[in-house]
Amino acid sequence: MTGYVSNIQKFSVTDGYGIRTIVFLLGCTLRCKWCQNPETLQPKPILMYAEHLCKGCNRCKDVCPKGGPFTIIDGRLTLDRLQCTNCFKCVENCPYEALKISGKEMTTEEVYSEVMKDKVFYQQSGGGITLSGGEPLVQIDFATEILRLVKEDGIGTCIETAGNVPWFHLEKVLPYTDLFLYDMKLLNTDLHKEWTGSDNKLILSNLNKLNKSDKEIIVRIPLIPNVNDGREFKNIVDYIFTMNSIKEIHILPFHQLGSSKYDQIGLSYSMSDWKEDNKQMIQECESYAKSKGFRVSVGGRGF
Repeated sequence: MTGYVSNIQKFSVTDGYGIRTIVFLLGCTLRCKWCQNPETLQPKPILMYAEHLCKGCNRCKDVCPKGGPFTIIDGRLTLDRLQCTNCFKCVENCPYEALKISGKEMTTEEVYSEVMKDKVFYQQSGGGITLSGGEPLVQIDFATEILRLVKEDGIGTCIETAGNVPWFHLEKVLPYTDLFLYDMKLLNTDLHKEWTGSDNKLILSNLNKLNKSDKEIIVRIPLIPNVNDGREFKNIVDYIFTMNSIKEIHILPFHQLGSSKYDQIGLSYSMSDWKEDNKQMIQECESYAKSKGFRVSVGGRGF
C-alpha cells in the first residue's frame, strides 16, 4: 500500500510520550488561517520554490517539459503554477535546492522500516510514532496500515487529528492507536467556520464518540491571539470538562515558524503581521485550565 508523506521527523518529545518519530502525511480537510504546515494541505505532492535560494542558473527551465512555467526576471526564477504539471524534473536539476517537493509517495513498509530504526529509543523512553499532518486520517487506509505494523511490533502509537473526518475513519484506527492528540480550535461554530473554513459539528460529534472509547485523549488547543485566547478558550475548557475521561490539555502558543512556506507553495499568508502569544495570556489560559483540574502542558511536551 502506498501513500503520500510530507516529512518524517525523528527524536520529537512534544507530540506524545517519550521519544517519538512524527510521520507527517499529506492532505487536510481544514484551512486554518494560522496553519504552519501549509505544504501538507494538498493530498498529493506539489512544487515548492524558495526564491531566496535561486541563483537564476536556468537549469530548471532547461528540463521543464512545458518550458512556459519558468521565466527568469531580473535574475530570478518566477513560476506560473497554472502551467506547472508537477513532474518535478526541475527539482532534480536544481543545484541550489531552491526547488523541492512537498512530499513523496512511500509504501507502508518503507515508512515502517524508517521509523523502526529508532525502536530502541522508543522502548527505553516509552515513546513511539505519531501520525500528523495535515490531517493523517485523510489517508485512512495508509494510516491504518502503518499503525497496525508498528503496534504489532509492540511500539506505542499516536495520532494527531482535528477530527474533521467521517467517524468510521477514527473507528478504523481505534484498535491500533494508544493515544489521540485531538485538536480543538474554537467552540463557536460560526467562528470555527470563519477561521478554519469548516464548521465544527463533525469535530465535536467525533470527540464525544471517541470519549466513550477506552483510548487516552489529550486535547490540544492552538492559542491564537484575539481569536481564541480569551472567553473562547474558557468555553473550550468548560466543554472538555464535561468529558470525564479527558484529563490533559496541551496549549500550543501561536508562532510564525512556518510562515515562509506560503510563498514557497504560491499561497498568501494573511497572518504574517500577527504577534506571537504574550506570556501573560498564556499563563492566564494555563491557570484557568488547571483550575478545572486538568494537567496542562504549554507547547505539548509529554509527561
